[in-house]
Amino acid sequence: MTFRSKIFLTRKVKSIISSFLLVYAIGFLLSVPSIFSLSFSWYPVLCAPAVLISVTLFITIVSNSYISSKTHCPNRFSLVIRGLSIKTISSAVAYSASAWLLCYVNPFCRGETGWNLLRVGCAFAGVLFCYENYYLNDQEYHFPIIQTTKYSMFMSTLTKTLLKSIKKSFVYIFIIYFPLYAVEPKSCTTVYFFTVLWFSISLILYFFYSFEFITYITMTERIVFPFVSIKQDCDCLINALESDNKIIKSLALYDLYQATIKDVERRKQIFSLSFAGNVPMCWKIIFNYCINNIKCYTKDNTKQVKPLFSMTCGRRNLPNARLIHINTDVTSKQDADNTIQQNKLIKMFEKFYVYNYLFGSLAKENPLEELEATVWCCYILSNLAVVSLKEDEYGVVREQLGQIVSTILDFNNQLEYQKRNIEIQKTKKITYLIIHVKTCVVMLALNFAMYANDIGLDETQLRSFKKIIALNNY
Repeated sequence: MTFRSKIFLTRKVKSIISSFLLVYAIGFLLSVPSIFSLSFSWYPVLCAPAVLISVTLFITIVSNSYISSKTHCPNRFSLVIRGLSIKTISSAVAYSASAWLLCYVNPFCRGETGWNLLRVGCAFAGVLFCYENYYLNDQEYHFPIIQTTKYSMFMSTLTKTLLKSIKKSFVYIFIIYFPLYAVEPKSCTTVYFFTVLWFSISLILYFFYSFEFITYITMTERIVFPFVSIKQDCDCLINALESDNKIIKSLALYDLYQATIKDVERRKQIFSLSFAGNVPMCWKIIFNYCINNIKCYTKDNTKQVKPLFSMTCGRRNLPNARLIHINTDVTSKQDADNTIQQNKLIKMFEKFYVYNYLFGSLAKENPLEELEATVWCCYILSNLAVVSLKEDEYGVVREQLGQIVSTILDFNNQLEYQKRNIEIQKTKKITYLIIHVKTCVVMLALNFAMYANDIGLDETQLRSFKKIIALNNY
């Protein structure tokens, strides 16, 4: 078994065990009235294998979402079609089965009246939960900047998760109740059935949201990667940063971020010279990775794609123009006419709202995990630059100091400009970026104020850098 497989398997098992214990802790609280009335039932205990299967199904799907990367849908129609794929339908079936099996710990789902209807309603809630996450859920879990214990992190979100499940249950019950009423109107007309159905849906949603959060705090546990490893089945930090697996890359970047602020010995390895040629290989690889990540995000948000029209291109821009005979080529002319007719047809359809809604292009947004990777890169470079004043014996950071300051400074200025021209719906992500990137800029300004004129900044960057120095020089 490889190093990565061990990581995923261990964390998946931890999530399953923690979620299983949570289910029976809640089940015990729900059984307290029966315990006091001396009517304790062994039914939930005997159904432990079914509950374990339920938890395993849910955790497996959620943990796989941390490993696989989401592909961008060009329009809403393709998003709907993808929701009907085998993978999405199988996930919905698994969620439905998980909700059905979780009813074993619900004491209200063991009565004779409407017993099967309540289970069907909970299974339907599992399907709705799956498709809500697929189509409407824009929440993206990210690695905690301040790492605390799992228990404190879970308890801090207990009230929020409970309120969220109750709010969602009011929406779910009105979608689920009417199909159940059409199937069995006699059992569904009582207030007791409606109340128990609402409570059961709320309980299922609370379990699901709690399972998601348990998987999140387990998957984002820190792993200490060695910078270099001679073992074939062990990932070193440098290889993990270049990994195609998003959770491995995030874990490696998070470990590097933690090392720059907490681990003196590992920072010495970054600043040390390699045996071959006395070259700081660790520093060069980390520096190039972080700089390219920041510049890549900046480039993606600043480039403007302009439409190119073939009829307006000048002859001087065509290579070897004597070999191209546009006016005499009948086939090309027919293709151009067909293209014009197709464009006219598309423009005619674009006037309809339904067409625009289904087939209009959806803008590709950077998920929060990618934005967080860029934030970590800024922190890593700024932290290493600051500690290099005391710990860098060979001056390996000094050569790239100007590039570090200029890149993070340009990134901060670009974010400030982008915030003024951004849509209101996207201000949360841009604000998250600005807060942390500005922290890095201020950190550099406070520590390198005396070297501002000597690190190779241009006039605009130097003026902006000195302005930040003046604002933070108390």
